[in-house]
Amino acid sequence: MKKFLFLATAVAFVMLSCQKEVQKENQEVLGGLVKMTFQASMEADATTRAVLAANGKSTEWKAGDEIAVFDNVNSTIHKFVAESDGATTSFTGTVNAGATSFVAVYPYTDDTAYNSESETPISANIPVIQEAVKDSYDPKAALFVAEATHDPLGEDKVINQKFAFTPAFALFKVNVDVDDVMALYVENTKIAMSGSVAVKTTGSLSNGTGNVYKWISLQKEDGTVLEKGTYYIVSRFAGTNSLENFKMMYVKNDITASTRSASGPITKEKIARKSIVDAGSLSSFPSAPVFSKHAYYQAAYDVKVGARNFNHLTDGDATLIENTSSSESMDITSIISTKKGVFFLKSAGGAFTSGSSNINVTNELVLINDSSTETVFAFTSDKSWNFRGGSLYVKNLSFNTTGRTSGAVFSNNSTTEDSDLLVMDECKVFGLTKSLFQPNSSFLAYVIKNYEITNSTFALTATSTYSLINEGSCANTGKMEKMLFKNNLVYLTTGTQKVNVVNMPTTGDCTMIADIQNNLFVNAAATFIFTDLSSIVLKHNAYYDANSFASSIRLFDVKTTSTISDLTTADNIVSGLASDKKWTYTVGDVVTNNPAVKAALPEGTNEITKSSASDIFSTIPSISAGEVSFVLQSAYSDCGPQAL
Repeated sequence: MKKFLFLATAVAFVMLSCQKEVQKENQEVLGGLVKMTFQASMEADATTRAVLAANGKSTEWKAGDEIAVFDNVNSTIHKFVAESDGATTSFTGTVNAGATSFVAVYPYTDDTAYNSESETPISANIPVIQEAVKDSYDPKAALFVAEATHDPLGEDKVINQKFAFTPAFALFKVNVDVDDVMALYVENTKIAMSGSVAVKTTGSLSNGTGNVYKWISLQKEDGTVLEKGTYYIVSRFAGTNSLENFKMMYVKNDITASTRSASGPITKEKIARKSIVDAGSLSSFPSAPVFSKHAYYQAAYDVKVGARNFNHLTDGDATLIENTSSSESMDITSIISTKKGVFFLKSAGGAFTSGSSNINVTNELVLINDSSTETVFAFTSDKSWNFRGGSLYVKNLSFNTTGRTSGAVFSNNSTTEDSDLLVMDECKVFGLTKSLFQPNSSFLAYVIKNYEITNSTFALTATSTYSLINEGSCANTGKMEKMLFKNNLVYLTTGTQKVNVVNMPTTGDCTMIADIQNNLFVNAAATFIFTDLSSIVLKHNAYYDANSFASSIRLFDVKTTSTISDLTTADNIVSGLASDKKWTYTVGDVVTNNPAVKAALPEGTNEITKSSASDIFSTIPSISAGEVSFVLQSAYSDCGPQAL
């Protein structure tokens, strides 16, 4: 249907008159179905119309518009299609022969259903994500219903039934007078505003059997910004309830947002069927837009953490945790420990902490920085984050571990099950003097099966050798699946060559996949130690040590005597080696026990490309105030961390 405008006081009457068929024998019967054509039109009085064209004077159908028609023979849905544009048009389709009553629904969808035994016989849907149409609303969201009976007259069997369509929704009207708006978003905390509905032919409705939502997002499907003008959001009406804690938000294309909350409930009288709620202009919102990934997510845009996209529609409401202090810490243990869901952390400068408690990861926990600047989680009292069968996704958070003197930051602490996944994306860990992850010695039978560590920085302090990720003492290692370590920077702030990056079990039957690409290691041992691997990708890594590497340093050490089916190595570079020292791959007993691996090594050797620091770096790596600066020569621009 072409652009519409819904009027608050109006009722829609679409009169559908079956085309006169003077002789019964002239009806076309197709496999038990009767082909019929209905005339559709609007009543003439504009003051009583519910639906108007963009010109405000007439309703206009569009050729190809579809309505669903059900009859009393069975619950089969019948599609009727408009043949032409205009204020009146013909809809053609088929119904069951012998049908005597009909129910019609606009718009047509395959999911629309009818059950004559129910008090709310129509099963339909009001979309939670709606298309923004200037001066109108999303026609696919506007739900109209009607009913009629078949009433043959006289010998000629003239059919003369009429459909009086009525709307089963309310509207919010919004004036978009702000530039670069991507989405309008409304929500409340009490009743469903969209999703599955069960509808009476009078237009009243209740929750359907499918998903329902207490929010709606209005946006352009192609992702473009909304042109300035008036827009309408189709919503369920309140029925016997009110909208509690109602708020409206607009999101701009720079991931900033502004919110306005209602001063009180929006009563059932204001949000009644066929009504319109004027939400005013965006320029009247009480505050200017501020950076908000939380708002971006709530408006049903994807927020990516590692390789996975999280979205309000599929992953549920997100919780915003806000520390409004510029200096005081905020203990969030009770908010996130053992919890499931997506959490956004926003800080005015004060850190988040776990106080004197451990945080237990027992479900799928997602933590995302919602500040445009650094947000810090500060570890205190030597407390850990304990994995107990859950998964942890972390995006763009900084972990201050200087308050720890013993034990790992993350630990496995389950006697019953493995944990699935640890994802760290665009994170920073500083002040680390012990392992990032190491299992509790009392819980070695269970592991974290997958690691995905990308685009992150690890600033380490080493007085003795340790591994950043250390599952070396775990049992049941055959359950491990993948180690992804990509586009990271690992450096020592003090000490040299003390830190191994990964130490996977030295015993057991571990057949995980290792993918290690585009990392830079500065003054770190950088050794990856594995047992059995099914696949290895080792590419575009860069290494630098100002003090010259020890002769025993190895990039990649796989303690196995079995054949590795897939080994890919390319363009790994190292500087800082003395002329008599080598940086090597070590894969079990390469010569006698693993000829397949030996053959896969570059030119049959186990050396990495090495050169002087000035040949590899145009700006030699330097550590200043906890930051590392470096620039690779253009010949090696594909190596080391790449820009996001």
